[in-house]
Amino acid sequence: MLVKTQFSMKDIENAINHFKWKFTQSNSKASNKDKSSLNTIIKALNEQSNTKLSDNLIFCKLFLYSFKEMALKNAIQNNYKTIDYEIIYNRLRDVLKLDAKEHIKELYLELNQIEMQSLILQNKLNAETIKQLITKKEVELKSRRMLNEFIKNN
Repeated sequence: MLVKTQFSMKDIENAINHFKWKFTQSNSKASNKDKSSLNTIIKALNEQSNTKLSDNLIFCKLFLYSFKEMALKNAIQNNYKTIDYEIIYNRLRDVLKLDAKEHIKELYLELNQIEMQSLILQNKLNAETIKQLITKKEVELKSRRMLNEFIKNN
């Protein structure tokens, strides 16, 4: 998890460059501990930068996929005459405003409705099958597992 600080990446780069210069060009002698500490900071910043870039690429891929799917759906609704980009933009903006808990809540409600509709269509909706419907906690746990697996594999 990234921690927001008052320092910009430029400030950090300048500080690291100062220490690099101090250890190599000035009369100051850097101890092995100084060099090791500076190298650790540099490696941590590089890893953080790579993680941030990777996260941004994953978000970009998902955003573009969602936009494409919404554009296709909108085109079909309009008999392929037009695509209303403003509607798509507004919907995506609204989606990004919601926090993860709200998305999980919506997912739970939609999955529950799908299961109930399926049971109704099969004439199997009764007290016993209602008890077996997916719970909000199960949706949350499965969603977290899937996200963790997705992040680990990408």
